[in-house]
Amino acid sequence: MSSAFRGVYPVRPPVPAVEGYEGVGEIYALGSSVRKLSVGDRVIPSPPTFGTWQTYIVKEEGLWHKVDKDVPLEYAATVTVNPLTALRMLEDFVKLKEGDAIVQNGATSLVGQCIIQLARIRGIRSINIIREGRLTQLGADAVFTEKQLEVKNVKELLAGVPELALGFNCVGGNTASLVLKFLRQGGTMVTYGGMAKKPVTVSTSSFIFKDLALRGFWLQKWMSSERAKECREMIDYLLGLVRDGKFRYEYVFLLSADMSKHTT
Repeated sequence: MSSAFRGVYPVRPPVPAVEGYEGVGEIYALGSSVRKLSVGDRVIPSPPTFGTWQTYIVKEEGLWHKVDKDVPLEYAATVTVNPLTALRMLEDFVKLKEGDAIVQNGATSLVGQCIIQLARIRGIRSINIIREGRLTQLGADAVFTEKQLEVKNVKELLAGVPELALGFNCVGGNTASLVLKFLRQGGTMVTYGGMAKKPVTVSTSSFIFKDLALRGFWLQKWMSSERAKECREMIDYLLGLVRDGKFRYEYVFLLSADMSKHTT
C-alpha cells in the first residue's frame, strides 16, 4: 500500500480526494479558446498533479503537455516520477563527468533501472546493490547482492572498483551503510526512499575521517509551476531516449504482459 493511502505521505489533499499522481490521457473535447491542442492528442499533466486515477479530468490548456503517440503508453504514463527522479539526482548533487562511477542500492527498482541507463548514456559507470535479480542487461557495470557485501572479505569483492563520489539510497537501514562503504573521501549519499522502514545510520568515523555528506531528494519539492518548461524539456528528452531504444523499464514489460492475460 502506498504512503498516500496510509496517510504518512507529507502531501495530504483534503478528502474526499482522487488518488493517482502519474498517468497519460487522450483529449476528448476542447474549450473554444484552446489553440495548441487537438481532440485525440495524447497528453500528460505538467507539472504533475494528484487525481489522475479518474476517467475524465478538466484542466486549463497550459497544464497539459503533449506527447508523441509513437511513445508506448506505459512510458508516457510513468515518465514524470521515476525517470525524472533518476535524471535530477544524477545532475543535482555532484558534478559527474565521463569515466566517473556511482553506487546505488535498490537497483532493481524503476528509479534504479533509470539511473543505470542514464548513467551509461553519459559514460558513467554504475555499481549496484540488489537483494537478488539481474541488471547487466540494462547496462550495469557491477552488481552485488546485499549478502555478498555483508561478508568479512568485502574488500576482496570490491577489488578493482573505484572509489565513488556519489551514492543513492532508497532502502535505509544496513543497506544504506553498504552504499557508504563505496564512497570516497568527501563523497555524498542521496536518500530518496526508505523501503526497509529503518533509519539511515552512519558511523562517526565516516563523518570524521571520510567527511561524508548525507542529502535528501523529493521530486515533488523540486517541481513547481516556475519549472514547468524545464520539466517538459526533460520529459521530451527521456521519451526521446525511449523512441531511440536507449531507455526501457525491465519490469514494465513484464507487468504489461501479465495484464494482457486478463484483458477481455
